[in-house]
Amino acid sequence: MSKSSYLDKAMIEKNLAIIRERLHRRKNSRLQAEVDFSYKIPGQGSIYHGRSFNISSFGMGFLRDTILSENEQILLHFLLNGEAVVIPGTVTRINGKETSVEFTMSEEEAERFIKLFNREILSEKSTVKISMKEFNKRLE
Repeated sequence: MSKSSYLDKAMIEKNLAIIRERLHRRKNSRLQAEVDFSYKIPGQGSIYHGRSFNISSFGMGFLRDTILSENEQILLHFLLNGEAVVIPGTVTRINGKETSVEFTMSEEEAERFIKLFNREILSEKSTVKISMKEFNKRLE
């Protein structure tokens, strides 16, 4: 086996491992939850409001009321447990008004988001709405 084909095989195996991990996380870590948030497109002044229909530690789905494009960068603003959290994201899928966004935050930011989100859903004053079948789940 030539060196270049060995490198290609190693790269393919690495990419497959990443894909498997993302699929596993997507399947097991997604909460059917309604979370209010606002978002903006960097470089533009308008602020839009949205509500998720599912969320995980790596992204969310929501219904949009503005024009967005796949691969567009947006900034999402959440108020969780009394703290403002701003998360950069990339639009990954659009199907009608349904929009999927992948969070593009650092590991440190992700840990803070997960901690605040999990505290928020346990709070008596929480505005997050979770279905009863999802009630005992938390973001990981």
